[in-house]
Amino acid sequence: MRANQGQWRIVATYPASYSAASAGFAIRAGNATRNGFWYGPPGAFDARTETVDDGTALYARYVGGGTDE
Repeated sequence: MRANQGQWRIVATYPASYSAASAGFAIRAGNATRNGFWYGPPGAFDARTETVDDGTALYARYVGGGTDE
């Protein structure tokens, strides 16, 4: 994602919207997600969810910067 700054990419599709929302929070906070990817530092990535036929899709994009705390 870092190579394509600003472009939304699908991370995963979750059967429950709260799971997608939780993973999205982890991405924005710069934490590792259950799929083993690290989205740090905090603020370097953005995330959004979208309802799809088989659940809730989670998208992320690299926005640059972030804070190394």
